This record gives sequence, structure tokens and C-alpha cells, in this order.
Amino acid sequence: MNSLVFSFVYTLSTYRLHDLMFRHDIGEIGAFVFLPIAVLGIYEIFYGERKHWLTLVFGMTGIIYSHAISPILVAILIIIIACCQIPELKKNPKRLLSLLWAVICSVLLSLAYFLPMIEQVHHTQFMLGQSEGMLPNGASDMADLTNWSLNNTVGQPNIGITLFLAAIVILVSFTKIKNNAIKQFSVIGAVMLLCSTKIFPWVLINKTPLRMIQYPWRFDMVATILLAIFVASDPLNIFSSKVAKSGLVIFVFLLAVSASYRLVANSSLQLMPYAQYSQLDSFSIGAGQEYLPKGTNLSELQRSSHKPKIEQGKVKISNFKQYGTRLSFDFKNAKNAKVDLPIIAYYGFQSTQSSGKVSKIKMDSKNNNLAQVTVNGKGKVIVDYFETATQKVTRRISFLSLLVIIALIFINKLNLVDFDRIEGLRTSNKEK
Repeated sequence: MNSLVFSFVYTLSTYRLHDLMFRHDIGEIGAFVFLPIAVLGIYEIFYGERKHWLTLVFGMTGIIYSHAISPILVAILIIIIACCQIPELKKNPKRLLSLLWAVICSVLLSLAYFLPMIEQVHHTQFMLGQSEGMLPNGASDMADLTNWSLNNTVGQPNIGITLFLAAIVILVSFTKIKNNAIKQFSVIGAVMLLCSTKIFPWVLINKTPLRMIQYPWRFDMVATILLAIFVASDPLNIFSSKVAKSGLVIFVFLLAVSASYRLVANSSLQLMPYAQYSQLDSFSIGAGQEYLPKGTNLSELQRSSHKPKIEQGKVKISNFKQYGTRLSFDFKNAKNAKVDLPIIAYYGFQSTQSSGKVSKIKMDSKNNNLAQVTVNGKGKVIVDYFETATQKVTRRISFLSLLVIIALIFINKLNLVDFDRIEGLRTSNKEK
């Protein structure tokens, strides 16, 4: 019954509905799928059977591939829990070894994500890295958070009335919680909720790398699962009977229906036909435009014509075509002509398939960082995005790492090899 309560409280949580129905943040919704797996892995490493560290590996890897910011939040959670568990770690330091194994495997499985991202950042200055921190201004007022939560408002970032009341109960009665893991999870969840507001001095870390989380209310995601664990486990026996727990499930369901209906009813001007909703806006790159190169003016790009533009020299251009990321055009009578193409020159775009005297692509910083080539004589320019060497190598490493991990799991299950002496794969006879 506790599992059913957790499923309803977590899946229908207000912050998740906010991501799903209001923000349409598919990446963070994906992270919500893998977050329970990661938290279970954290529990096993610090409180339970440390040999089950692979649970954290698969959960964390799924979060990494889903959403760029969520792994930072989970890493912060791991650090906080590690600090809370220092006495246990001193008594059983092998738990740290299990955590190390989890980190190593997670890094190997996610190399295909991290290294190409680092490679792209190395070659391109993005607005995300150049913008001022938004943490102080992005934090919610405590009064607003209370109002939004008690009204179960999906249109604003909050955790909803059920988990908000749970946080209050935790702050008042956490000393009565006997289970150490539940106690620490609960308190951390309540504190993270407070940290999502202006109560926390975000100005102190606004210029640190942590500014990448952008908005403090992102901690609502971690607070949601920790508080949902408290509600489902019910360590204070508030919902001791099945009838009470069934009533809680029904209550949570009705709250979700009510909040969703109010969001739709109050947003009638935003309603549109499904066919129109499905049409992709080619200029849609996120509200913050964080992944545009520094100096790019999106409004200027929207106003400009979608065709090659001669920036310098003379050349006659004809037969321009574009299919996806592939662009091509014919040219003749070119004399050191610099031509800007209607595509941003992210690292990976190449002109190697062109014929004639065509230069390598460079980023034209004076014209919204568009791809620019220099042409001479007669020929054909073909530009397309090609997988870099880093992308190829890391993709193979991550895939091979996954195969090795799966193979070791099956070998261990079938008892084909004695893993008693290999740390982290099987409990030794002494520990049994």
C-alpha cells in the first residue's frame, strides 16, 4: 500500500504537473522518471546494502541523458547525505568505495553526453556561460510559495498542498521519526523547499558555477521525491489504516484533477488546435536562449531572409537548397567571396563535401555567428553536420561500458564466476 501511495503522491505532484502541463519541460519530466531509481541507489549506498550501487548508476545515467541541470541537483543531494552520514562512513568506509564505483560507472556510461558537450563549449562561447546569475531574482518569496502550494497552483513552481503540509509536519516532528534514513530524507526535503525561496542567501553563490541551475525553485524536484517518501512511509503513523491511505490516494488524485482543470480553464487564450501545436517553430531554442552563441541576436535572425548572403567579394550564387542540416548551392565567377549561410556555425558543421575552392567553415561573429565560407572560381558548396571524433569515441566507450556492466550482472546472477573477492559485485561470505 505504501508503494501505491508513493506512486500517486510522486507522479501527481504539483511540481511535476507544473513541468508537464505548464512549462512543457520534457527533459526534466524525463529526469522525474529516473529520480526514484537514483534515490533508491543513494539509500542502498549510505543506509542499506552498499553492494547495490549499480542502482544509483542506472538512475543517475538516466537523469544525465534526460536533463542537463538535474544531475547537479542530485549530486548536491548526495553530498548533503554524505555529510549527514559521516559517523556511518567512519564506521563502514567501504560505503565510500561503493559510491566511487557508482561514480566511475556513471561517468563511463555518460561520456557520450559529457565530453561532446565539453567539446562544444570549448569551441563556442554560449550565452549560458556569459550571462549573469539569476539565482537571487529567480527565487520565490516564501509568501508566494505558501500561497501557490496551499492553492495547488500548477501555473507556478511549487510542491502542492500535500507535500507542503508534509514539510510543516516534518519541521515540527522530525525528532519523533525513528528510522534514520527517513528522518534525514525528510529533513533534507523540507530544508531544500526552504532553500528554493529567498530565505536562502542565493546572492552569495550567484557568481559561482552553481548559477547553472538558473532558478532555485528547481530544488522543488528533489524536495518532491524526498517529501513523497516521507508521506508514503508514514513514519509518524498518521495514515496507519488502509482506509486512511486509500483516502489519501483519492485526495491526491482529486487535487491533481482540480489543479489541471483550473490551469486549462484560466488559459483559454493559449488553447490551439492539435495540428498547430505540433508544428515546430524553427526559431524556438528555449526561453532563455542559453545555447545560442554569445552575440547572437535571435530577432535579427528571424527578420533576415533564409538564403546565403555575400558579405565580401563577388560571386554568383544559384540553386540554393536545404534539407535538415544539409545546405548546398552552386557558385561561379567567385573572387575571394565570403558567403554567410543561414545556419549557426556550431562546432561539427563542415564543408568537406564541397567541390571547387571552398574554405573550411568559420563562425562570422559580426553576423550573428552564422557559418561562413570563402569561395573562389566555380564549384558547389555543401555544408552539413558531421559527428566529431570525440562523439564517435565516447559513444563507443559508453556503449561498451553498458555491455560490460550487463554481462557482469548476468555472470554474477548465473554464478559462472566467483565474485566474492571483487568489491561491489557480491557480498562476501564473511559479510553474510
